[in-house]
Amino acid sequence: EFQLDLLDTHFATNKHLASDDVTLADMLLIPIIFSVAMTPEGGGFLEQRPHLARWQKGMASRPSFVDTLPPFAVAASIQDKAGIAN
Repeated sequence: EFQLDLLDTHFATNKHLASDDVTLADMLLIPIIFSVAMTPEGGGFLEQRPHLARWQKGMASRPSFVDTLPPFAVAASIQDKAGIAN
């Protein structure tokens, strides 16, 4: 949880990890946060961290992310849980 708190604090004043634009750092982090969001307790972790949740929803709605979702994540119910717009 400590790392999630650090990320939430970072995203309170920053749009992305390393700059104002999406970088490789963001692209490497989003699958990890997506995996956390998929766990039963993951939604609660993100609800407690609004800045991280905002970043996660923004990254998860990017066409490049949606187009590369693994097969198990294609179902609408899983996409909704992860904050991906259909």
